[in-house]
Amino acid sequence: MSPVPRSYLIVCAGTFRCALPLSEVREVTRPLPVTSAAGTLAGVLGATVVRGAALPVVSLKTILGQPGGAESRFVVVRTPDRDCVLAVDSVETIASIDERGFSPLPSLLHGIEAARAIAAADRDLMVTLDLAMVASMLPAADKVPE
Repeated sequence: MSPVPRSYLIVCAGTFRCALPLSEVREVTRPLPVTSAAGTLAGVLGATVVRGAALPVVSLKTILGQPGGAESRFVVVRTPDRDCVLAVDSVETIASIDERGFSPLPSLLHGIEAARAIAAADRDLMVTLDLAMVASMLPAADKVPE
């Protein structure tokens, strides 16, 4: 029995193209106002309000070790514990990808904790993310500014 391809939302963050499982994507929005939160880890920009809920905002570029800059889209994703917002450079498309095309990260990229696997996509690198790892970087739900 052959594996069934999964649907992914393909986003750009710095020089990386990232495959976010479509089943974990709630919505894509333009950037919303962000309230910064002191004492958060690198990459956590603060919080924003999406449909009445205060959600933490994470710069995908920063957690992938890319130079910072203004991101042009927010992607609301489900994490194992709660929703969060990923700030990304752009949203490309929805693609059906056979997961057999992804390989474990090479040892040189093991410092990128949120990346789970990597693949070559045309002449670009594509990574899949461990959203549980992203969620572990977030402040506790009661510490998110409203």
